[in-house]
Amino acid sequence: MLRFESILEPSGSFSSHFRQSGISMEDDSFSINDTPIESVSLSDHEKQLASLQTYLGSVPYETESVQEMHQKLEEIVGKIFIAAKAQNWLVLSTWDGMLQCWLLMRYPMAKSMRAKLVRLYYELALLPGLEPRVIRGWTDMFSRLLASKPGSKRKLESTDLELPWRTLWRALQKELWPKKRIQEPSRNVVNIFLFVAEQCKRYFPAREIPEMLETFLPLLTNDTVLTMVPVLTSFLPPTHIHLYMPALFKLWEAFNSSVIDDRVLDLAGLLSEEHVSGTSGDAGEEGGAQWKDVGIWTQAEWQVLISKGLGSMNVPVGATQGASTTAGHADTLSDKDSLRIKKSINRFTAFAKVLVYSMEVDGEIRGTENQKGYVAGSKALDSLDRIITSTESFFHPSNFGQWTSTLTAFLNRLAAEFVKRLKEEQQESCKTPVTRRLTPAIRRGFVSILRTPALLAMFSKDLLCASYAQSSLRVMAILEPGMVMPELLERAYGGLEIVNETHRTTAVLNMLAGVALPLVSERTWSGGQRHLIPLLELCVPGIDLNDPSKTMCATAFIVSVVQHIKIGDLTQFSTGISYSSSDVDDIMDEEHDFSQGADTDIPVLSKEEERSIVRDATASFADWVTSLVRRILALYENLPEEGGRRNTTGGKQEENVLKSIKAMMDVVCLHLSDELFDLVLNLLHNYATTNAKSNAVTAFGQLIACMARVKPDKTMAKFLPHCISQIEEEIKHGASSVRTTSSHAAIPSDTTLHWNYSPRPKLLKNKQQILSLLVLLVEKTKSERGYTGTGRLITRTLHTLAEAYPTNSRFVNSNEWDDPAFNKDHNIHWGRLYTPEDVVIEWHVPTGDEIAFVLEILDNVFLPAMDKVETLLESTSRWDNVDRNDFCRAIWGGLSTLFKEQPKVVALSCLNDTELEEMIVAPLDVKAGFTLTNPNDPRYQKAATYRLRYGDVCQRAASALRQKSGGEDHIDAVIGVTRAIDTFMLGYGLTRNDFDSLQKNYDQARE
Repeated sequence: MLRFESILEPSGSFSSHFRQSGISMEDDSFSINDTPIESVSLSDHEKQLASLQTYLGSVPYETESVQEMHQKLEEIVGKIFIAAKAQNWLVLSTWDGMLQCWLLMRYPMAKSMRAKLVRLYYELALLPGLEPRVIRGWTDMFSRLLASKPGSKRKLESTDLELPWRTLWRALQKELWPKKRIQEPSRNVVNIFLFVAEQCKRYFPAREIPEMLETFLPLLTNDTVLTMVPVLTSFLPPTHIHLYMPALFKLWEAFNSSVIDDRVLDLAGLLSEEHVSGTSGDAGEEGGAQWKDVGIWTQAEWQVLISKGLGSMNVPVGATQGASTTAGHADTLSDKDSLRIKKSINRFTAFAKVLVYSMEVDGEIRGTENQKGYVAGSKALDSLDRIITSTESFFHPSNFGQWTSTLTAFLNRLAAEFVKRLKEEQQESCKTPVTRRLTPAIRRGFVSILRTPALLAMFSKDLLCASYAQSSLRVMAILEPGMVMPELLERAYGGLEIVNETHRTTAVLNMLAGVALPLVSERTWSGGQRHLIPLLELCVPGIDLNDPSKTMCATAFIVSVVQHIKIGDLTQFSTGISYSSSDVDDIMDEEHDFSQGADTDIPVLSKEEERSIVRDATASFADWVTSLVRRILALYENLPEEGGRRNTTGGKQEENVLKSIKAMMDVVCLHLSDELFDLVLNLLHNYATTNAKSNAVTAFGQLIACMARVKPDKTMAKFLPHCISQIEEEIKHGASSVRTTSSHAAIPSDTTLHWNYSPRPKLLKNKQQILSLLVLLVEKTKSERGYTGTGRLITRTLHTLAEAYPTNSRFVNSNEWDDPAFNKDHNIHWGRLYTPEDVVIEWHVPTGDEIAFVLEILDNVFLPAMDKVETLLESTSRWDNVDRNDFCRAIWGGLSTLFKEQPKVVALSCLNDTELEEMIVAPLDVKAGFTLTNPNDPRYQKAATYRLRYGDVCQRAASALRQKSGGEDHIDAVIGVTRAIDTFMLGYGLTRNDFDSLQKNYDQARE
């Protein structure tokens, strides 16, 4: 039996153990990783806490302190220990979920606690006799604690934690070769144990590498080679590689196996990255790899790496034409048990790491006079040059084959790994000697080698291959814009001017969206801004309902560019920049400008000429914005009619087009100058007051909402009076008076009513008009389209008033945006980036008046609706069409963050004899921006009373409809009650799906 006391050793309670052992959260070093533990100082701790505080201080509500979160962590870990000690795995798994929730909050954890938790879950995962499902859960928790994802900082160094490898090997050995009489075909935890080994091998003691080899190598036979090679690569620590890499290379050369190729090439990529600093790295003089002929590899080893890497691409080049395809077939003829071992290995990422992390100046520089040297003096870069030269013709779109995806993926990974290493070497904590780092000559040589194949592959007919090429071009445009951007622009103009080659146009638009920053920022490349407005004008015809893919590509390019600029005419101002002043050199960074490296017809202009052309070109912004809006309105007029169960516009493609246009107009409206905003507002107002299109009700409403988000005062003053008068007039003449309870095509006579629904109210200033309008709509709209539109209007009004949300996402802070000096020369600030601590996020936080208005809406709309429902519930057996319509009209939901729920007292806990109430998991109680949090506040009590009544009415409605027998079918009413119950039980805070969606959008925005 494993002893959990040796891992956590509690004394009375978990927190008391910390006090007795002299360990405190404040004194312990936290999980940062720029230097080994011996050199961690207090300043590192302060630096991490300051970074955390930057993000905590950016939210508009109070958050928990580090001490408070550590108290919560101690409670969670204490319960985990108790459950582990009692061997109650079910309770333990529930507290695992709580620990995951705590980790999502991104608070720092003491290294000592993290190390002990890692050791605990390591031991738990090796317990015998458990189901694979349970082991997999603990392994997942184990990897979350280590947080050892590629490219991320390690939370624990090898000096912080040491794990025994023998216990894992014994558990794995039983699974690799189980006794036949007890073998379960459905049980396969081999891959789980090998994953644990890969996560832990950094923490296995390096002094035991000889003993590992003595244990593993005798088991290696012709039948077990495909089993033991994954074991070797998974267990051996990434230090002292001279003890085992020569043997692995000999083994690699001896066998023709795809499994061995994957495993050893993956290990070689890992070691190349790990030991890029050689003996100066974290492993030190003893454990670090010595520099050899090419990086840390001898010439013979390097030739094996290159030949295996090239052979794995399935390119019919040279000697690999026949041999490269037999390794997979050879593996199928091996031992069947070895095929249970599976791992998803990106061979091209590993090969790219080997090449990039072996680059350094280690030979003669090849020049015009000396043809015997190497490209930029780097042997690894010269090998890459030969690989690309031999495969360059296979990048052409006309030479499409099974090799295309592998070659473009390799190209993408090369660019990603190169920029990753370049950024690492710019950090102060980089330990790579200066003589071993990447040089400007290597950087230019790298871009020169990859530029041509990437430019060929960007027009590939396979979208995935084209995206790989465009991603690599994006990286190269940042590394050497002067060498890449002129070539891209030459192809961009050709692709956008040819209207009958859609494939070429979409490829160019996608490419331009990826290189938006060098295009708009003179700090990155001084020759791009003058091309911006001509390119924007050329992409307007790309917004075409008949070609959804081209439309989405065009909107993506406009978004990627406009989010970095201000759309305003500079010709009406005189510039405030003196070109002869020394400030200009601070504004522009000439280090990255290598315009002379490109062989194109695009001229190279001086700084003064560039800015003068850009200022004159901004006069065309008004024409461009006008043409863009009119193009969108023309597209709206040609949309199919709205309909279906969700009142969608057309099919999935049309919906995606409308979403992309909405996202584009959100960004465009936000970055308009005051003059151009008024121009667009007047244009839309004239269109809205003279048209009512039944097929564009939702789409046009989204367009007005984009304007209202930027300047609600102006938008409301322009649209609200007209909309209210039109709605009242339409209702007066019978609009939405036909009672329906199911989705159907909108009645043509109701079009004007629905059209004027679209502009959503945004301000408190017009509260009496809004309240009167809502009461009128609730009372008079009787068709399904009418009352669901009313429900959405009420919900969005309440959300707008009662929730916290950011109000500005421009590329500069508002104080700079409104600065007259900025408006005179905003072109020199295009593409500006901020550090997190300099960003000022503007939030809407509900005020007392807004909360009072919300409660007033509930009084005037919610209470009458609940009264009507309760009255109808008394006579469900006698319902007719009118009663059923009134019932469905009165059910709607909203307000997920109006007030924070308090802990509830449960009368019947349903605990059995083996369960304790103290071990039942409670939600992680954190401050999350709820509007009302004080239970003693009368407003809180009123809102809580309304919610309780809402739940009670839902329960009574469900009971009444279940008991009904005979009469008409009330399926519409049952669906409405089901949705109401869903809102009552789940419409609180933020759902996991919404959280994942926001996190995905955040990650995309960062990239």
